[in-house]
Amino acid sequence: MPFQPAGNISQYNAFVERAEHGHFMQTSYWRDLKTAFGWRDAGQYVLEKDGQIAAACSVLLRSKFGIKILYVPRGPLWNINDAAATAEILAELKKLAKKHRAFFIRISPNYLETDNAAKQILRQSGFHFSRKQLQTKATMLIDLQRPEAELLASFHEKTRYNIRLAGRKGVTVSGLNNEDELKDFYRIMEQMSARQEYALQPYAYYKYIWQNLPLAKIYLAKHEHKIIGGVVVFTYKSMAYYMYGAFDSAHRSLMGNYLIHWEIMRRGQAAGLHYYDLQGVPLVKDEIHPMHGFYRFKKGFNGQEVEYLGEYDYAPCGWLYNLWQRWSFDKKQYLQ
Repeated sequence: MPFQPAGNISQYNAFVERAEHGHFMQTSYWRDLKTAFGWRDAGQYVLEKDGQIAAACSVLLRSKFGIKILYVPRGPLWNINDAAATAEILAELKKLAKKHRAFFIRISPNYLETDNAAKQILRQSGFHFSRKQLQTKATMLIDLQRPEAELLASFHEKTRYNIRLAGRKGVTVSGLNNEDELKDFYRIMEQMSARQEYALQPYAYYKYIWQNLPLAKIYLAKHEHKIIGGVVVFTYKSMAYYMYGAFDSAHRSLMGNYLIHWEIMRRGQAAGLHYYDLQGVPLVKDEIHPMHGFYRFKKGFNGQEVEYLGEYDYAPCGWLYNLWQRWSFDKKQYLQ
């Protein structure tokens, strides 16, 4: 069962798509986006069994201050009940870390927090739960597999009211049409990132998504032909993912942020999608948590909260990694 570079990217992507836990972050599309903006491609690898791909992973590399880290977002992809495949792919990833002289390799298998067997296997293989997660562990899924009226009725009363209010006030939702609209949307993103104090990707990042990523669609909320906000959505397999978004605080009273997500859900239903992933909800439901405002908004759609296994690291030099874990600087910013 050799572990080797994927010889055919189309076949690799096809495996990711049919894998039970396949995620767009393991596709070449995500690799191409991230390697265009700071990351490097460390390869796509497969394990073959009887001439067929049995496991796979896409690996990204980041280097800052001469320190390298490897990252396998939402992967690797394999059947954890296959003991031979499990042992081999985890061993090969550890070898890859040593080959690249990486400080550590980080993996984030797309299994649930309740999978205690998966946790035990990772720990026994030398991978340890990271104290500084890049991806949020928990998300919120909206089930689209029901009639539109039933879906709307499942929302909290205030959310339903705000959706209807936005419509009454003349807010409309449409796809992004040209670069001038993208520039207007990005200006709103800049304002929101300054207001909320979070790091924003450069304009070229969103232009790349718009022009080159077949998984992506950018929706805009408008009022009297003026853009008041927008949302970037990725669609993969039977799921739509809320990736990025921003709204003009000067038009907060128009409630366009509620209407735009409702329209995305309606269009997802029409396209036969099963779920809309609102992504990123905090594990701690505390009003002082920096994500609490976003959580309160998302909770109004009354989705199912799902907690994933999270990210696990293997460090060839364990003592140095433990020291780094205790260091107080922003490790997440280093990894982004």
